[in-house]
Amino acid sequence: MDRATANELIDQVDATRRRARSDRRASSIPLLAFGAATVVDAVLRGAHPTLGLLGDFLFAPVGFVVVALYYRRRENVTGVGSRPLPYVIAAVVTLVCLPLLALFGGYAVAGVALVVIAGKQRNLYLAGWALVFGVGGSLEVFAIFSNRLYDVFGYFAWAPSLVYATLGLMLLGAGLYARRGEKGSGRQVALA
Repeated sequence: MDRATANELIDQVDATRRRARSDRRASSIPLLAFGAATVVDAVLRGAHPTLGLLGDFLFAPVGFVVVALYYRRRENVTGVGSRPLPYVIAAVVTLVCLPLLALFGGYAVAGVALVVIAGKQRNLYLAGWALVFGVGGSLEVFAIFSNRLYDVFGYFAWAPSLVYATLGLMLLGAGLYARRGEKGSGRQVALA
């Protein structure tokens, strides 16, 4: 094997390694799942406040289960992917922490769980957005952002829904951006 062929082979192995690492710690799936759940929660809050409280109790465990099922399927199909176990554990923990959910809403508990998972994965992008999600959603439980909207625009009943919808759309945007980067790494490997 000559030097040029060896260097090309090393470059291909490095590209494959980067792709596998990107696939293992995909940020897009949790961001898309929790972004969609937050938008649904915002719609439920707009329809009826009691439905919004129900969403607080259900969206965190359901979001973690959806992510775990996706990762399990992806690992079975492709052989590469994040292990679903941390998301299953997070779903169980959020179910056990229902009294905390009543006090702080599902956003704080889900945000902490996502930060812990992101820390284990060494995924700074997911950790940053998990902090935005947890802190932003938790502050709105106490109507922090809604009250600021009332100060500027006057009272309107759907202000909390607007805040949660904005938070959900931010997560969806971050998830789509991450997805684009994850897909981009696949194209680079295919071209190599």
